[in-house]
Amino acid sequence: MNHQVRRVVSLQLMFVSLLTFFLWWLAGKGTALSSLIGGAIGVGSSLVYAVVAYGGRNRAPQVIVRAHFAAEMLKFTAVVILFALAVIFLRNNLSAPALFGGYLATTLGYWVALMFKN
Repeated sequence: MNHQVRRVVSLQLMFVSLLTFFLWWLAGKGTALSSLIGGAIGVGSSLVYAVVAYGGRNRAPQVIVRAHFAAEMLKFTAVVILFALAVIFLRNNLSAPALFGGYLATTLGYWVALMFKN
């Protein structure tokens, strides 16, 4: 895993952890668990993207672009499937705002990592 990917994933984990602890304090274990699951969906999909997009070395530019498109499609598919599984299997114990909040926290971590690239 390269340095940029580690920084993005680290920030995503940090933001989700902060949100999860805050929600645990504010609303209890069930809401915090929903936030953690949403964050896991965001981090997991980012790792899927990183593995597919940055998997090889010394590749032609066309191959790199195709890898990024494939990685984005797989990431999107993973997000949809994981959200569907979370809703199907945890619907009675799930807080939808916390679930999506956890996912959005990972998205925030991605953008903050890009803003402070160097």
